[in-house]
Amino acid sequence: MKNLLTYLFIVSIGLFLFGCDKPAPTELFDDSQEDLTEYEILSKDLNDEFYSNGFDTTGITQDLQELPNLIALSGIKVTDIHGNMDEFSFAQSIFFDRSEKIFSPGGRFLGYRSVVPGIVRFDNKISNVVPFRIRYREGDELRDTTLGNKYVLFSGRHGNMNNFRYRHNSLMNFKINIFLGEEISFDIPTPHEITGNVEILGSRNQDNLRALLQWNRGNTHDITIVIG
Repeated sequence: MKNLLTYLFIVSIGLFLFGCDKPAPTELFDDSQEDLTEYEILSKDLNDEFYSNGFDTTGITQDLQELPNLIALSGIKVTDIHGNMDEFSFAQSIFFDRSEKIFSPGGRFLGYRSVVPGIVRFDNKISNVVPFRIRYREGDELRDTTLGNKYVLFSGRHGNMNNFRYRHNSLMNFKINIFLGEEISFDIPTPHEITGNVEILGSRNQDNLRALLQWNRGNTHDITIVIG
């Protein structure tokens, strides 16, 4: 039986709106005051070009075709079937040129071209510029392509790769120095740390496999559980 990984993650997301040359105001969403628990069960949809089964949680929770741009911070805990836990810190930002659409060879709209408008920092750590790759299905064939570039910082299982750490219950700073332009900076509030425990019950052979999830709620009022 394959190992079962349970992803318990906290995401703080801000939307950063750009015009052609001049940035528009920044809009941050803070829904920590809402008393809401949301359960969503996902299946792997190969027709979804933004599906992600890795640590890029925005591939699961966000429709990137609808977002003007994306700024995301994630503090991630991964627990395996034996109770071993790894922690990861992940930050990314993607800026789209909404005037440049990208289509597949068969004419399917895949998304907008992603651009690199300046130097991005999270908590004063300069982000790496990496290709923004997506996967999509064209007929019976699974393909991949690159929409442009994005900014990424990551530290986790293989060590402190980018010297970057997600800080719970804090204010983490985002800053962009726009090429030949101004500097824009703002703080992103992060929630309290959530520690979870996973107990696997039943068996797949008997068709009664279940996962019992327990976690400390703390002062966090909005919790999203994604099972997929």
